Amino acid sequence: MIAGGRGLGPDGHRARTLGCDLWAPSARAGAELLKGPAPDRFREPSADLGSALALSLSRDELVAAAMEALVHRLPLLAQFDEEKLARTREDYGFIVSFAAAAILTGDERLFVEFLGWLDGLLCARGLPPGTLAVSLDALADAPCPPSLLGLLEESRAGSALSAARENT
Repeated sequence: MIAGGRGLGPDGHRARTLGCDLWAPSARAGAELLKGPAPDRFREPSADLGSALALSLSRDELVAAAMEALVHRLPLLAQFDEEKLARTREDYGFIVSFAAAAILTGDERLFVEFLGWLDGLLCARGLPPGTLAVSLDALADAPCPPSLLGLLEESRAGSALSAARENT
C-alpha cells in the first residue's frame, strides 16, 4: 500500500504505523515510487487502534467532564454566552480527536502541532494567554484513559503552554 501527503506528516512515520509500505510527500513523488520495485515484504500495521478507538468512543463524556472541571479553573467561563460555550465544547472535541489520531499513529507531533494552532486561535478569539494550558489541565482532571493522560503530560511538559499556564 502507498500513502502520502501532508495529512500523514513530513516523514512517513504515520504511514508506516498505519501499515503503508511506501510513503511519498507528494503525488509526483508517489508516482516515482511506483516506477521502482515493490517492497520485498509488506508492512503490518503497528497502530494502537484499541487505545485510539477507546478514546474516540469516550469523547463526549470527556468533553462534558472537562467542561465541568473548567468552570472551577477558568472563572472567565462564567461570562461566556451559549455560542462561546459551544465553541469551547467543540474545541475540547477537537483536542480529544487529535489526541486519538496521535495515539493511533504513534506520532505525538500531530497533537502538539494542533495544540499550537489552537493556542493561536484562542488568542485570536480574544482569550487571555494561558487559556489553552488551563483547559488542558481541566481535561486532565476528567477521568481520562491512560493514553490521553500520558499524551497530555508529554505535550504540556516543556512546551510554551507550560510557561503560559504560569502567567494566568
